[in-house]
Amino acid sequence: MAEIPSRERCMELLEFNDVPANVVRHSLAVAGLAMDIAKNLKLRGIDINMPLFEAAALLHDMARGRPEDHVLEGVKILNKLGYKEVAETAKTHGLYHFPDIKPETIEQKILFYADKRVMEDKIVSVKKRFEDYKIRYPGFDEDKHRAEFEFTQRLGDELGIAKEEV
Repeated sequence: MAEIPSRERCMELLEFNDVPANVVRHSLAVAGLAMDIAKNLKLRGIDINMPLFEAAALLHDMARGRPEDHVLEGVKILNKLGYKEVAETAKTHGLYHFPDIKPETIEQKILFYADKRVMEDKIVSVKKRFEDYKIRYPGFDEDKHRAEFEFTQRLGDELGIAKEEV
């Protein structure tokens, strides 16, 4: 069985990797929302590896702020540390490689969705989060943006998120 870092170890890794405080707050908010979604799905009988999932949610942006692609760089770091399952879960959370790399496991889907609901460290609608992407990333491909938005909305449906929350 692959090693999964504890919550405490995840926080140490974020600090060791000089993850900016605002990114840590974002990751904590994503992890909180993601864990709430996961707990609700578990109550419906869906099997979720909670320790793996929490570690991936906490560490999904551990390389954000670096000049490299933060998703791929984070995956490299996690793999080097021996956290291959965590890396595999976190690798699909970004939009850069969408639709070539899309979430497939339930853990990947929840993490992707939760990340698209947290702007900074606040939970917002998918619509508001994607409007923010347009502002922060001018020149964003409109068709790609629409496909990502629609995919995220479908994930919300699949995960049983109430329409008024989306």
